[in-house]
Amino acid sequence: MSNAQLRKIDSLVSTTELASLLDQVKVLDGTCQVQTEILVKTFEIRDKTTALPYMLPTPEVFAEAVGQLGITENNHVVIYDTVGILGATRVYWTFKVFGHRNVSILNGGLPKWLKDAHPTEIDASKVASVKYTLPTLNKQLVINYSEIIQHAQQQQQQRGDAKEPSFQLLEARPAPLLSAGKIPGSTHISVLEMIGDGQLLDLEKLRGIFESHGVDINKKIVTTCGAGIAASTVYFALEKIGAKDIAVYDGSFAEYASRTDSIIEKPNI
Repeated sequence: MSNAQLRKIDSLVSTTELASLLDQVKVLDGTCQVQTEILVKTFEIRDKTTALPYMLPTPEVFAEAVGQLGITENNHVVIYDTVGILGATRVYWTFKVFGHRNVSILNGGLPKWLKDAHPTEIDASKVASVKYTLPTLNKQLVINYSEIIQHAQQQQQQRGDAKEPSFQLLEARPAPLLSAGKIPGSTHISVLEMIGDGQLLDLEKLRGIFESHGVDINKKIVTTCGAGIAASTVYFALEKIGAKDIAVYDGSFAEYASRTDSIIEKPNI
């Protein structure tokens, strides 16, 4: 398949679209639960030197792991989730961070695929490993702890000051999960607002949600959550409505709360 053909595949595909593309793409399970061999391999694509979950790996680890899945940098990858789209968005973002241009998510995941009566198979055959060219990590899509704590300190120091922060920080955890606190200066916008029946809402509704929370998609936006999953979903939603300068705080609150110098704000929700 030529690059021109690849560009016609949207970053969010329907079950009907995927059914017509199965002979042209690599389909990958991106669920956030270890259930199958292919899934174990998918979530090996992380930094295993830290106790923090789902942290980005090095380019070397990414290339090795993805190559073992039979994927090259030229393949178009479609990621699905067995419960919806949340896990798929984290895998999508990971591929984007490492410069993989042709990657999509199945809207609604496996439940929608089954509901629409598309075929499934049980295949325990081994996938032939291929060489994935060593990628370069796109630092524009990732925010680290030092940048987040600097932002939090500035927000505390500037209370009552009209000075604009360097980025908008969006907290994606559902409200019940905020009892442990949040990062100062973050705007709460639950990932659950963006999903209906396991599918990403349409673009008009997504725009309305972000606008209702005062988010300006023409300015830099950073997303965070508990461990980087919901933050990746918000990243994806922002990308779909046209935001250009978006990054994910990779460690999210799991890392932030573990650091002794962190400033934690108890939200009024």
